[in-house]
Amino acid sequence: MFTCMMAFGMVFGMASYNAVFRLGWEGPWLAAAVPNMVREYWLALPVAYFIGSPLALRLTRKYWPKHLQQRCFPLGMGIATPLLMVPLMTTLIHGLFMHTLAPQVLMRAYARNYLFAWPLQLFIVGPAVRFLFGRLVAARRTC
Repeated sequence: MFTCMMAFGMVFGMASYNAVFRLGWEGPWLAAAVPNMVREYWLALPVAYFIGSPLALRLTRKYWPKHLQQRCFPLGMGIATPLLMVPLMTTLIHGLFMHTLAPQVLMRAYARNYLFAWPLQLFIVGPAVRFLFGRLVAARRTC
């Protein structure tokens, strides 16, 4: 459930960002973002669940300082997850939907998406999903 919520928030944020990047604020960016978000969500969900999250967990456990793992584990996961998911999703989206794997296109897309994905994950989507997930789990425990 947590992965579904996190994938939805990140895909919506990144699809909106890329639509605004292409069309500008005055263009119909939301109308362009929603269909892309629907397609990308169903791609991101299995990629995040089966590849991104397990690898991010391993990276965080291996390289995140031991004394911070107990207290600041979500921060470590928030740093490691975009590190893995941005190249995976950018490559898959450009390959499957845009039919291009040209290195000059992918490198620019990686750089542009990294610059937005980390703050989005660390400051907006991550805290919001953890809060909502905590509320939902806490609500179910009391029932």
